[in-house]
Parts: sequence; structure tokens; C-alpha cells
Amino acid sequence: MEFDKTISGRVVTPLKIINNGCIGIKSGKIAKIDLISNFSLSSNHYDFGKSFIFPGIIDGQTHSGSYQGFKGIESTSRSAVSGGVTTIVDMPYDNPFPITNIDLLREKIRAIHQYSICDIALYGTILPGEGVSKLEKMIDEGIVAVKISSIENHPTRFPRVPSNEILSLFDFLSSKNIPLGLHNEDQEIINEKISFYRKAKNNDILVHSESRPLAAELSVTANFLELGALSNAHAHIVHLSHNRGFKMVQNYRNDGFKASGELCVHYLWFDPELDGKKLGSLMKVNPPIRNGEKNHLWKSLVDGEVSFVSSDHSSWPIENKKTKSILDAGPGIPGLETLLPCFYTLAKKNKHPNPELITCEFL
Repeated sequence: MEFDKTISGRVVTPLKIINNGCIGIKSGKIAKIDLISNFSLSSNHYDFGKSFIFPGIIDGQTHSGSYQGFKGIESTSRSAVSGGVTTIVDMPYDNPFPITNIDLLREKIRAIHQYSICDIALYGTILPGEGVSKLEKMIDEGIVAVKISSIENHPTRFPRVPSNEILSLFDFLSSKNIPLGLHNEDQEIINEKISFYRKAKNNDILVHSESRPLAAELSVTANFLELGALSNAHAHIVHLSHNRGFKMVQNYRNDGFKASGELCVHYLWFDPELDGKKLGSLMKVNPPIRNGEKNHLWKSLVDGEVSFVSSDHSSWPIENKKTKSILDAGPGIPGLETLLPCFYTLAKKNKHPNPELITCEFL
């Protein structure tokens, strides 16, 4: 076979690493992967020596439209490609309106064709009180999942869906082959804690962590997993900051239910006690990064309790972070450019025997 282009190096596949490997490309598609000795090299050949050649990375959670709206797809997709990410799964909480109906979904798809330089899969969502009537058309149009929140992060763009409506949503999705994802924090617990810490007027990153305690995260997680199990639907937790959360998800899987849990790379990389003084609100995310937890989370990953690792990329102007109180700083950090190198570095640091393969497996 004659190829339009050949690329050689240490080729990483999901199952093995091919040293002295080669990839043959024909009509814009990979046509062959094998040892370079089994190739007739194209005149258009690129040799990367001992460098690893990874398949395109998939980032399972990004927020391209949180600040700029659909225009944010352009910069987000450029960040993705610069970090080796060729597919992003974008959340529905765009500015100024979340993706709650077929018209908004189609508008976002048109924006993807206009702005994006990478592949994008899309979540949809619902508004409180609207039920599931608008979901059928969005599912037919190709959304890969539905996401909701148990806490109001914004009254219209990122609203709270109550438990009775979550149950109805699970019942509806039980016959569909797509998961329901949850931003998993308890509103009443967090509102009370934030009120307390505002009065204390302490302003470091540890205040943010303490204002959103683990109980607020895991109590909602447990309730959501049980609602999904009893509806025979797929319950997906979009970010877990503590290894107990992954053990909960694993227990449901062991019992035969459709459950999955996602880990964001910043939970593996940062620690408020170690990094908070330097970074402050720059490392503020929700749920918060927990003290002393990153090594336990790595163990959850290698033990097979983590479904995949994402960036939860949400890029804000620096002014949104530099507020008088850390409780008012915008939550979220950029991570698309660094998802692959950070995860690979962590795998090496944790002395995984095959850092390239585990990177390929979880990203």
C-alpha cells in the first residue's frame, strides 16, 4: 500500500508500545500501524526517533462557553490541540444560556463548525421545572450525556435540579444509552458554611476547602448513585475529590449497577497545604482540592476505581480570580494544554511500570 504520509517513533496504542513503530496515513485516515521494518515509507515521512507518538487524547470534561459563550469554542479548541487533545466533551453550561433545547443545541453545533479545530462531543441539560420533554430531540440530535447540578451555581446558566426531578430524569434515561452526570455538592450544607466563613473573614485557599466540606460532596453523591441504581439508569459523577467517592461508585458497580466516577487532573496534582500559599484562588475549583488526598486518589486510579481523568477546563480572566474574598473568586482553572503532560508526569513520579499505557488508558 502506498501512503500519503508515514510517521515513525515509539507508537503508543491502548494495548502496547511499538518501539521502532510506524503509522501509515491514507486519505487523512490511519491505514496501518506496525513496525517500521514492515513499511514502505512515504516520500512524505516524519521520523520522531525515540519520542512517543500518542493517539489523540480525549478530554471528558471542558467548559468552553462559560465566559465567552460559543465564541469560547475557538480558544478552547486551540488549547486542546496544543496539548495533544483531539476530542473534547463539552459541558452544557454556556453563557448566557445552558443547552436546554434543540434550538440552542443546533446553534452550538453551528458554532463548533465555525470555530473549532478539534472534535467536540456535547452534553445537554434541563432547567428546573421543565421536565424531560425537550431531551428527546437533543438525544436524537446526538448529545452524548445529560448533566445537572445539585447546587445552584447560577440561577439560569447553572441551576439546581431537585431530587424529585432527578428521579424523573433517571426514569426517562433508563431506556436510553446515555448517562446522567452530576455536579455533586449539597446546597444547604455549603450555604451554611459559606455564611460562617464570610463572618470569619479569613481569605486563604483553605477557607474555600472548609466552606465546601467533604460531607457536602459525598452525601449528594450517595443519594444520586442510589437514585440511578433504583431507576436502572447510568449515574455518572463528573468529579470526585476524595477516594471515598470512588469506593462508593465501585460498590455500585460491584452490585451490577451502571455507575461511573470521573477524576480531574488537578485533584492529583495540587494540595492546598503545599500549593495554596503560592497559588491561592488560582487553584480554586468546585468541589475543592482536598488536603493530603492526591496519593490516595492515585491509588484509586491504579486500583481501577476511576473511569477516566479529565481537565474540567474552565478558563477565566485573571480578574475573576483576584477578588477581595476568596469566597467570591471564580471557580475553575485551565487545564487542556497540561492534561497530557501533567498526567504522564504523575505516572512517572508514581513509578508506574507503564506510564505511557496508563496515560493512554485514562485520558
